[in-house]
Amino acid sequence: MALFHARYGEVLILLSLIVALFSFFWSNAQGRGALTLRRILAGLLDLEILIGLITAALVSVPWGRFIWHPLAMIVAAVFAHLAARRQDRQASWFSALTVVFLLLGFLAARSALA
Repeated sequence: MALFHARYGEVLILLSLIVALFSFFWSNAQGRGALTLRRILAGLLDLEILIGLITAALVSVPWGRFIWHPLAMIVAAVFAHLAARRQDRQASWFSALTVVFLLLGFLAARSALA
């Protein structure tokens, strides 16, 4: 379960990076297609958080330094939901902040488990 959570999270980081780049660099990225992509990303992040909670319940987690991983991921999900609610230029910024916090959460998990 922990390996699935880790691999799914890595795929999710790549997907969110693609969505953020799409929102930033294409002029028609404020249309319904981009909004749909951002909504799908927010839903996938919610699923990843649920899988992470299940994994944390099944596996003994060293919560000392590891607490930064779930906090960063929850903040990333909040920004993803903010991006999914908007169709203006701010959605691109929220998508970029989603990527930043996903990367911070990824790095927090790697450093805590190393």
